[in-house]
Amino acid sequence: LPQEALRLAETGQYSRALPLLEPLAKSHRGDLELQYRFGEALLGSGHPDQAVEVLARVVAAAPDSGLYRRALGEAY
Repeated sequence: LPQEALRLAETGQYSRALPLLEPLAKSHRGDLELQYRFGEALLGSGHPDQAVEVLARVVAAAPDSGLYRRALGEAY
């Protein structure tokens, strides 16, 4: 992940992180950590429906991850 996008997401600046994460998320669909961060940024930016779609795919790919499952639950 680009350090700037990660820093913004970690400090709750999701609206600023989202435009940095979105193109990466679209081109790296198999990167679950990136998809998770993108889903979190969507949720934090007020896009819960899109966040659910992204996070549901992440959970489907890694169903044993408590972190990903928790994020999906929060998005609902």
